[in-house]
Amino acid sequence: MHLIMPYNNSIERIFPAAKAAPKTAHFGRYEKLKMKKYTQIGGARIGCFNATWPFAKIEISENQIKLFVLGKSYEFQKEESLQLKKCHGLFNKGLQIKTTNINYPNILIFWSFNLKQLINNLEKMNYRIS
Repeated sequence: MHLIMPYNNSIERIFPAAKAAPKTAHFGRYEKLKMKKYTQIGGARIGCFNATWPFAKIEISENQIKLFVLGKSYEFQKEESLQLKKCHGLFNKGLQIKTTNINYPNILIFWSFNLKQLINNLEKMNYRIS
């Protein structure tokens, strides 16, 4: 079956409802909101344990920070009283994460080869670094 279009190819004349629908409509589909996320591979110090590169990963989103170290994960919500601080080791630079969560060790440091880029991405997502 073929649809015969008028000379000016006006679909609105044949289907008036097509004119009412905006061209950007998704007709029943909802587009997922893409959240900003930044990930970096590095090392970490958890309590007295130190994991070298590439055994740690930090993942930053607009509402939480996740730290993965050798299969264990630490999650920090932005609403928590979270303190982020630059720190320096003997041969490396890192980001110290302090939280009031009593289940986490007192010392949580992510060692980064590119601390400047990590800090910039944290600031873009409205985290404060001291």
